[in-house]
Amino acid sequence: MISEKTLLMEEEGFTFTISVSETDFKVNVCIIPLFRIFDNIFSNLMKYADKTEDIRISIETKEHYCMIQFDNQIYEQSEKIASTKIGLENVRRLMEQQLGELTIHESDKRFSLKLKFPIVFFSKV
Repeated sequence: MISEKTLLMEEEGFTFTISVSETDFKVNVCIIPLFRIFDNIFSNLMKYADKTEDIRISIETKEHYCMIQFDNQIYEQSEKIASTKIGLENVRRLMEQQLGELTIHESDKRFSLKLKFPIVFFSKV
């Protein structure tokens, strides 16, 4: 799902640095809300991320959780784009329905978003 979204964005000139944990794991989620979560996140990246800087995506496990983190430079012109933050509130609500969490950190120039899903099974490769 993430790779499909990144390919579409790469066609629009965005670049990515992606790191993935070498631990196999399984999360129990409903697929339709998960699609909506990623649709909202990637829609926001298209609107607000700076194309001149890589968008960093990391997928890792920590304790009994899978964490997917997105980190990007904020496009300077995005200040002119009105934001209602409804998309992020929808992501928060959908994550809670999946028994997960959403964490957001924003500074003047950077935006970071972390999804935290409980792992139901994992093993070392």
